[in-house]
Amino acid sequence: MGDGQKLFDRTAAAAGAPFDLLAAAEAGDEKRVGSLLERQADVNCRDERGWSPVIMAAKEGHTSVLQLLLVSGARADPPDVSHSAMRGAALFGHTGCIQMLIQAQGAVNVGSFGNKTPLMGAAMNGHASAVTLLLEHGALADTKNSFAETAYQLAEMKGHEHVMRILSATASASPP
Repeated sequence: MGDGQKLFDRTAAAAGAPFDLLAAAEAGDEKRVGSLLERQADVNCRDERGWSPVIMAAKEGHTSVLQLLLVSGARADPPDVSHSAMRGAALFGHTGCIQMLIQAQGAVNVGSFGNKTPLMGAAMNGHASAVTLLLEHGALADTKNSFAETAYQLAEMKGHEHVMRILSATASASPP
């Protein structure tokens, strides 16, 4: 995910809705996404695992597809999902997508499965600009995931000292 590994591929698209829209969003195929939306595809569809077109576009950094989905009525934070578009974008350092989701009222502190926040994903993978952007928009650095780990601790485990410095400078993120 976000690194060339795809959850949906062209063969999944042949399976029909919602897989065709999910595959097109993940692939960054703006023309196909637009065509599916013109034919009344559900912009907020999800598969059985909770993946939505917004999540697919955000995790892959497809800003033009994400914008198209959002202006077509996609929710930045679909209800009752174990994944979030904000976390997907943060995991891979896609600051353009993070900014779009914030502008669309996406929650910066939404917890995905295991109460893993977008800030934790960005910190764990060493994406300093994403960490900074999330903090500037109210991300809570002292939140703990299901393993009682904070964003600082995740950055520390991975040796991302530059991210640790950013988080240390945040009042709520004092090192453990």
